[in-house]
Amino acid sequence: AMVNDDPRQLDDRALFWARSMFAANNYTPTFVRDTFTAVRDRLRDKLGAEEFTLLQPFLDRAITVLGDFPEPAAPAV
Repeated sequence: AMVNDDPRQLDDRALFWARSMFAANNYTPTFVRDTFTAVRDRLRDKLGAEEFTLLQPFLDRAITVLGDFPEPAAPAV
C-alpha cells in the first residue's frame, strides 16, 4: 500500500481481515481504536519526524477502519 501510495490496498489486504478478527473475538471498537491510537502515538515518539510522516496516513487509516464495527453483544474487553 505504501509503495503504490494506495490506502485501499491496505484496507483490502489487511485491515478488513483484522477488523473481522477483532469483531469475531468480541473486542469493542473503542478498545481497538484506543489500542491502535496508542501504537500510533508510541511510533510518533520513537521514529524520526520524516519516518513518522510517511507512516501517519496509514496508521490513521488503520485506526479509522479497525475501529469501525458494531459493539459486540458480550464484550471481551
